[in-house]
Amino acid sequence: MLERTGNIKTILTQLAQQVSSSGKGIRSLTWRMNSDDGFMPLALLKAEPGATVQVEMMEGVWSSGDGAAEWSFTFQGTPEEAVILRSFIEGQWRRGGDRDLIKYQLTYDPPLTWSDQGEDWIRRLTRAGLGTQMATIGLELSAQ
Repeated sequence: MLERTGNIKTILTQLAQQVSSSGKGIRSLTWRMNSDDGFMPLALLKAEPGATVQVEMMEGVWSSGDGAAEWSFTFQGTPEEAVILRSFIEGQWRRGGDRDLIKYQLTYDPPLTWSDQGEDWIRRLTRAGLGTQMATIGLELSAQ
């Protein structure tokens, strides 16, 4: 397992270099935003060629502050199912809820390999302003 936290473009470049030098492929990718919008990469990740995407929203808790109202939840599902919850969750975030809840799990079958040092992969995953955002990204590599 390889994992990096930081600027998305920088860590994807570092990870791609490690994958290229290992001679292995990427079996899975775990992505967690370290910013205000955990939904930001949803459209890009669900369009990733050759990947099956699962979205996990860790147990989130929100309280009204005066103790009169509280909610909590967990979620595991597809990107399409996660979109249904987006407007509700973003509304809670505007009221001060925990924004670091969403994790994406991409599974590549067969494992992702490349001949361009991962340049196309990095370009796909840093569109729409994602390259400058912060995240934690982990990769699980194939056996060979």
